[in-house]
Amino acid sequence: MDQFSLRSNSIFALLCCLAISLSLQSNSVYAQENDSGKLIVEADNSLEWRRQEQLYIAIGNAIAIQADITLKADRIEASYKDDDKQQGEAAGSDNSEGDINITRIKGSGGAELIRGDIIANADMIDYNMVDDRAVLTGGNPRVVSPREQVTAKTSIVYNRSKREVVAEGNAAIMLNDGRYLKANRVFATLNEEENDFTFVQAIGNAEVFSPKATGNQEARADEIEYTKDNGIAILTGSVEMLEGANVMKGDRAEINLDTGVSSITSDSGRVGGVFTSTN
Repeated sequence: MDQFSLRSNSIFALLCCLAISLSLQSNSVYAQENDSGKLIVEADNSLEWRRQEQLYIAIGNAIAIQADITLKADRIEASYKDDDKQQGEAAGSDNSEGDINITRIKGSGGAELIRGDIIANADMIDYNMVDDRAVLTGGNPRVVSPREQVTAKTSIVYNRSKREVVAEGNAAIMLNDGRYLKANRVFATLNEEENDFTFVQAIGNAEVFSPKATGNQEARADEIEYTKDNGIAILTGSVEMLEGANVMKGDRAEINLDTGVSSITSDSGRVGGVFTSTN
């Protein structure tokens, strides 16, 4: 039988592993006991195996766990490749058994991806396990960690192999010190531990905000680049800097968000500002 469905109030199956094989024999699926990379799938309604399509489907409050990653959604699809079988067919072998490698896990309907302290939410989460890349779409995607938060209206792409995050559509990154950057598109890089942003680039209607004891510091520009190590934000294009009631305008600015020191320049050689006395 090429397809089967298991139904009960609680379905719990060991399906497969990433880069470490499962054995397939007849209509049964077996996980190697010492396979630390196995994928565990649980669902309330049904678990379906579409063998010809090389696809597993879990429906109803579904959960998939692989190593340090947990995916929850109304529906989860896990795609795989039967590498040994394909090699056997290419060599002219009749062997129908092979090693299975999970290549993609997709959750739809209230999807949530958890890895350690990082939690990602969206209507749909598509995790490519070969590229180590998660795409979040629908339902105002967001990624939250104890130190930062990323939100967007359109999509968030989390590329673990490159330690990069790209947020599209009214995107924002909130840092743990109260600072945030907003733009049509936000690109950010993470440190090796993946628990802190090291660089943020905000493109299109960009804003940066930094709270200060002497008054909040805010700036707008076409593009903003922020480096966390030195606390410096570089603003280019239609720059407007606001600190309290003070306003400065120009074409390029540099702001040290740690010290509050800022400078602004203009391509025309002239800059403008309005300064209000606090006395």
